[in-house]
Amino acid sequence: MLGNDADFQDDQREEKDEWLGLLVDDFLGDTWSGTATELCDALKIIDPCSDITPLNISKQLKLNTTPLKDDYNIAVNFDRKRDGRVITLTRQNTE
Repeated sequence: MLGNDADFQDDQREEKDEWLGLLVDDFLGDTWSGTATELCDALKIIDPCSDITPLNISKQLKLNTTPLKDDYNIAVNFDRKRDGRVITLTRQNTE
């Protein structure tokens, strides 16, 4: 029974990761830069039912940097500036 619970949790995680990729892919033009709070606000316009928080989006982006790049051609960068932390999303050319 433990295996079933682990499989269920893996499926939920994959579904949430895919949801994040699709949402960011739909949102992103070429480049976006801002705080996690600004990104959450922008993503909630696209999906008002999302329960994503600034802390959660930062964690999810860090965990999914490689899948976002491999599956959606989106590079994720984190930078610390004087006035706060900045996330930059950049759509990579596929050519």
